Amino acid sequence: GANDSASTTGLLISLAGALKRAGGAGDNNILFVWTDGEECFGAYGDNDGLWGSKHAARKLKESGVKVRAVVNLDMLGDRDLKITIPENVHPGFRKGILRIAGRKNVSGKIVAGDDVVIDDHVPFLEAGFKAVNLIDFDFGSKPGLNDYWHTPEDTVDKISEESLLFAGSLAAWIIEGLDSK
Repeated sequence: GANDSASTTGLLISLAGALKRAGGAGDNNILFVWTDGEECFGAYGDNDGLWGSKHAARKLKESGVKVRAVVNLDMLGDRDLKITIPENVHPGFRKGILRIAGRKNVSGKIVAGDDVVIDDHVPFLEAGFKAVNLIDFDFGSKPGLNDYWHTPEDTVDKISEESLLFAGSLAAWIIEGLDSK
């Protein structure tokens, strides 16, 4: 769909280009990973769903490379953007992002959710990485609904350039925060 897939694909491509034009990300090496096979056929488990992120997490762990953070961006093009950080993320990372939002005066656009969200950040958490998920899971015809998700209604007319620019700025602030540590 336009939001659930294409919006964050475009966002990652733009972030990669912006980082290159800016001369990189300080002392950080940044790996952009696109995953596939997130959705399960029956029930999430060892043999169903999250295929791409399971593979990427396993390969990163096996490589022994030091990973400071994993940031999963999902469904961030919604014209009514409200980013939620679910409960099942690295707690310190979640607090840090909320502090960044407060310093940048954008706390109203980012909330700490109390839901457990099964998404591509979970295999990274399970592999021992500091991972967070930034998602707008209210993608619908009215606030609080998610009735466009996984339907033919997930179309480009519901995507906002302003939302994508905000999500990109948030990702850049997170990267800056990592660089300052």
